[in-house]
Amino acid sequence: MLDLEFDVISHIHQRVTMSFLDVLILLELRKEVMNDYDVIAYVQNKFQISVEPESVHSTLNFLEKNELIKSKQAQKSRVYALTEKGEETVKTVLNSRGKILGLVLNILTG
Repeated sequence: MLDLEFDVISHIHQRVTMSFLDVLILLELRKEVMNDYDVIAYVQNKFQISVEPESVHSTLNFLEKNELIKSKQAQKSRVYALTEKGEETVKTVLNSRGKILGLVLNILTG
């Protein structure tokens, strides 16, 4: 039974982390400029999951296309920073934590 519980929790942990990857990136970019490898290392270190580079690149492209982040070439890689729209989005997410938590709790309580 404990193995099943561990497997279920691990699976949900992975899914939630990947589902919120865009939000995680935005929240971390408010602290520092990052390149794609920094994002991968951040997710792996903080959430103890492996993340595919393709997933990170896809998410970064999505965020940039939606003008939440901007990139520029720096030495050998592209670095990403929040735009003004990205900063406002982060503020909105942080101010809406209770509502977001409520959504997750609603899922889990059926």
